[in-house]
Order: sequence, then structure tokens, then C-alpha cells
Amino acid sequence: MDSRSPSSAVPHPRMLMYMLVVLVAFMPNMRRFQFTPLPGVNLLNIFFLIALVLFFAARPKFTDPPRSAPLRNYLFFFWLVSLMAMVNGMIMGDVPASLNDVIFYKNHVFYMGLYFLYFHAVRDRKTLDWVYWALIIVTAVAGLQAVRQYIALGATSYSTGARVSGPFGHGWQSSNTAGVFYAQYAPIIFGELLYQKRKFLKLGLAGAMAITVLGLFYTYSRKSYYALAAGVMLMGASASKAVLVVIASVVLSFPVWAPESAVERLLGSEEQQETGEKDESTESRYVLWEGAIAMWHDNPMGVGLERFKHHIGNYSPISNLDAHNYYVLVLAEMGPLGEFAYLLMIFMMYREGSKLAKVARSAREKALASGFKGAMVAFIIANTFGSAFNFGDMMGNLWVLTALVSRMRCMIEQELAAEQALKPRPRMMA
Repeated sequence: MDSRSPSSAVPHPRMLMYMLVVLVAFMPNMRRFQFTPLPGVNLLNIFFLIALVLFFAARPKFTDPPRSAPLRNYLFFFWLVSLMAMVNGMIMGDVPASLNDVIFYKNHVFYMGLYFLYFHAVRDRKTLDWVYWALIIVTAVAGLQAVRQYIALGATSYSTGARVSGPFGHGWQSSNTAGVFYAQYAPIIFGELLYQKRKFLKLGLAGAMAITVLGLFYTYSRKSYYALAAGVMLMGASASKAVLVVIASVVLSFPVWAPESAVERLLGSEEQQETGEKDESTESRYVLWEGAIAMWHDNPMGVGLERFKHHIGNYSPISNLDAHNYYVLVLAEMGPLGEFAYLLMIFMMYREGSKLAKVARSAREKALASGFKGAMVAFIIANTFGSAFNFGDMMGNLWVLTALVSRMRCMIEQELAAEQALKPRPRMMA
């Protein structure tokens, strides 16, 4: 008898599978398609609705018992606290309430909805593999776009104008977006590279990883450098001591093998700190964080969802800017309850990866668990120096990846239960 889940014997609806792949491919490129037929409705929302319709049409063909998404309660709790923060901001009166508040809340929770869609729609390993490989390929292609931009620019040293942004737009802010994207999703490629046994695929994955890391370098996003380094170091530690030593050696020898302009970008900041100087971005973060804490002291329950930039000018010389730290931003806008809800959700997401790692048996299962944990570490660190959470082009595929981790774990548990049921029971002696 096949040890795989019972649903693997039933052909999976192809249109739904293809639509799930289209969504993964579309999200990093969504800024290129500014199609909004209605206020607050974009092309991604339309694709999501199409996938949802296909899912409900395919439900009668699923034979495995339905299961609740493991992270359901934690996401719902965060949604509820976010709703309270939106209402709080609308009734405070300092900033007039408008339809934009509702639209922002919709976008705030929408990308988390991808977790539910993919958890319930991915019901067999074939579909899971299609989506998984789509994540890897889309990441590598985005990295290739960044490398091609760098070649086209012809720059040989670091400058603001030499920063690339791949498919994420133009300007230094888009470069930071691209950097976070590459840092978050390169660990998926690296995880598959660590555990893949086929030499041809291993070689291709090595090339994909190199392209993605090069793309990251040329964004010159320092926080993303640190985020990726921490993510792959954790993955090495989970694999073996030998792998950890190799990865640590590669990371620490960064100035030797990395592009000279990337080394200039990173070490230039350290030299400024040694001389007592701070670059503009570093100094502005400290000012914003101090202002955010003062804002929270005056508003213990938070100033309301998406209200930080409207109030920060009253607490710092910088106005109309994001906090550049999502943990600080949540505290200022949603108060301690919001901070607790957010941290609990992130902790439980990471725990999903740890749970999968404990039951993983095959190379694919171990690669998925390892890559996800590395991606989560990169995400956690990147959000210490930025606020990527509400950007779908950065966060959308992380929710997809989280859903794959939850679904894979459920599949394994179902298979283990089936195997246990097939084992002959010892006979009782008369």
C-alpha cells in the first residue's frame, strides 16, 4: 500500500494547481500591474478570488478529512487586535477617519489569507511540489533581474544611483524591498541545495543561490545582508557541525569573495561608526524609535492602525515616515496587546517549522523545514530595521511557504497514523 496520504490517489484539479503557481509568480511582480478596478481591489485580489472559486469547485474531489489550519487562532487573534487598533485610530479624532482606513486594514490582513488558501488547497504532494518549486524559481528569476540591472547600470562602486531593485520598482526604497525579498527567500533555495541528492539539480540550485545572493548584494541593503547571513547560519547549525563550519567560514570571509562595492557599502558604515559619524539612514532610525517610544507613552493603547506617520512629526524632527522597525511600529500603533498578538503569531509560525523538522523523514521534507526556518529568521531580523509586514510583494510568498510547512506536517502525521494502523497488533495470550 502506498504510504502517502489517501488524497494522493485522487487526481488533483489542474486548474487550481496552476492558479496557485500563478499567484506565487505574480506577487513579486505585482508593482508592475497597477490595475485597480475598484477602490482597494487590485489584480492580486482578483487572482485570489479566482483561486478561491477553483478551490470550492474542487472540494468534492478531496477525499482526505478536512483539518483546521494550525495557525488559525493566532492569525484570527492578530486580525481582531488589528481591527481594534483601526477603530481606535478612527475614533481618536486627530486624523479624520476615511475609507482609506478600511482599505489599509483589508490589505493588512489580506496577505495572511494566503495561508488559509494554500493550506486548504494544497492537498497532495504533487501540488505541494509545484508550489514549492515555483517559490524557488520565482526567487531566482527575481535575483537574475537584479543582476541584469546592475550590469546595465555599469557601476563599479557603491552609490545610491547604483542600487538595483529587481521587479520591485525604482529608487532606494525599492532596493530595500528587493533586498528583504532576496534575504527572506534565498534560504528556500539553500535548504533544497543542502538536502537535494540529484547532482544535476544540486548544480542548478547552486547557480540559483549564487544569482539570488548577487542580486541581494547589488541592492546594497545592509539589513538584508545580516538577515540572510543569520538565516543560513541557523540552517547550517541544524544540518550538521561540518556544514555550520563551512557556512560560518564563507560568511566571515565576506570581504574576500563578495563584490567590492558590497564590501564598501557594509564596511563603510562600520568605519563611520569608528570615527563617531552616522550615516543618514542609521541616524534617522534612532530618532524615529525615540519618537515612537514617546508616542506610546502618551498613548498607551496605541495611536491606531496606520497612524504612526501622521503623529511622528509631533515627537521627532522627522515627519510622515514609517518607524523602520515593525516591532516599534506595532507598539506605537496597536499598544502592548498588539505587540503580544504579533509576537505570538511570529513565534507560532517559526514553531511550525520546528514541528516539521521533528517529523521530517525525506530530503524534501527536511529541506522545506530548514528553508522555512532560515526564511523566518531573515524575516524577523529584516523587520527589526524595516516594516516589510504589510507589503504583499515581500510577505505574500512567506505566507504561502508557511502554509506548505503546515500542510506537509499534516500529511506526514496522516501517513504515520496510516502506517501505525497497518501494523499487526500483538495477540493476547490465553
